[in-house]
Amino acid sequence: MGDGRVKDLSALDTLFVSTDTRRYPMHGLGLMILDPSTAPGPLTYERMKRHFRARLPQLPPMRRRLARVPLGIDRPVWVEDPGFDLDAHFHHVAVPPPGDDRELATLVADIGNNPLDDTRPLWEYWFVEGLAGGRVAVLIKMHHACIDGMGGIEMVQHLFDLAPTPEREEPVDTWEPETIPSQAQMLARALPTAALWPFRAARSSLKLGSGLVRGRRARATSSADAGKAFSGPKVSFNEIVPGRPHKAFAWASVSMEDVKTIRVAFDAKVNDVALALCAGSLHQYLEARDELPAEPLTVANPINIRESDENGVYENKVAMMAPRLPTQLGDPAERIRAVVASTTDTKTASRASGTNLLEDFFGIMSPGMVDVAMQVYTTIGVAGMLPAPYNLCITNLIGPPIPLHFAGARLEGFYIEMMLLDTIGLVIALMSYAGRLQFGITATRELTPHVWSIAEGIEEEMGLLLEAVGTQAAG
Repeated sequence: MGDGRVKDLSALDTLFVSTDTRRYPMHGLGLMILDPSTAPGPLTYERMKRHFRARLPQLPPMRRRLARVPLGIDRPVWVEDPGFDLDAHFHHVAVPPPGDDRELATLVADIGNNPLDDTRPLWEYWFVEGLAGGRVAVLIKMHHACIDGMGGIEMVQHLFDLAPTPEREEPVDTWEPETIPSQAQMLARALPTAALWPFRAARSSLKLGSGLVRGRRARATSSADAGKAFSGPKVSFNEIVPGRPHKAFAWASVSMEDVKTIRVAFDAKVNDVALALCAGSLHQYLEARDELPAEPLTVANPINIRESDENGVYENKVAMMAPRLPTQLGDPAERIRAVVASTTDTKTASRASGTNLLEDFFGIMSPGMVDVAMQVYTTIGVAGMLPAPYNLCITNLIGPPIPLHFAGARLEGFYIEMMLLDTIGLVIALMSYAGRLQFGITATRELTPHVWSIAEGIEEEMGLLLEAVGTQAAG
């Protein structure tokens, strides 16, 4: 609800605003595939819009727009948009025949290529018809400054119900718009905070430095390489694409029961099994391209740091781990054991640092300085002179364990398309849902034209790991 006060962005939210470029917009996209046969009536575009409008009171970020501070001397703010128009965010499209998964994935990638309009709330809604079997899809595209992964899962669940015809009353809408502050007002508001920036930067520098030292000491005493940024080999998806890159998208799905079987057999976490599945798929992919490196890849693995009582917190609350992904190993059992060892030591190093290194690093710079740094990094070509900070990113989200319904239609699958960056041209986003672990694979099309082979490799690796469990039990 608007309360007459603008809402400051957090340091990490501001990071995603500052790193947003036309080459690589900082938005994600949730693809929800629906079975309309369970709905009590026809699942039309207008009906979906009415359903969404009724749930708006439970979706606070959807009516906030961004207001920037002149010269980037302080963080931007969110304002309850006085010009909010729901129709401006809704779109209606159809996939061409035969309407299969690959046709839908191409459409998702095309929609994901285009930046959002920052003169209004940073999201879009797409209703997609023409899918095989009479299915429909909903795409919700939203800037990462508004929400992180788990915040997005919590927010999107307000759109869903446990039954096709839920017994619930829609919330009363008490939302009120705010006045967009003038640039002079934004500057006056920011000056006291900006005056303290050197002290904040010094504090962040001290925290970052001490955290790095503690983390390095923890890695030095660990039994395996815990992994660190800028330490991986260069592979094709770390190349720089000239001009404007384009996304490619694919997905895979495996049984959570199978994941549990592997987790128990190898004394692993669900995240370890997911990383091992990705490692096996990328082993096949890189080997087929004759570019399999002799050393492991380094993966950015964001972790949720919300406290248990932080319900309704949608903004970014993540820290970064950097485990090694043992793609160089040919045996599936060896790969998952190596993953478990690396994530264990990486968590130890992360805990030893005692701080959020990602937040501290960007806390040293003002938003305007980050903007300039991104221009230097991408436009002038500094990105191509440095090793990739990570070979790829893999993020794992916990979704609802039971089936959900959207306007009465059963949710069949939920796949997430992510943002990309120069030198990080592959991101895999996982989400558990209704007994399945679902992988959304986002890649730079110019670097990874056969992205579906990575999706197929994940499902093949599941079979190999289950065979390894059987071999281990027989031994």
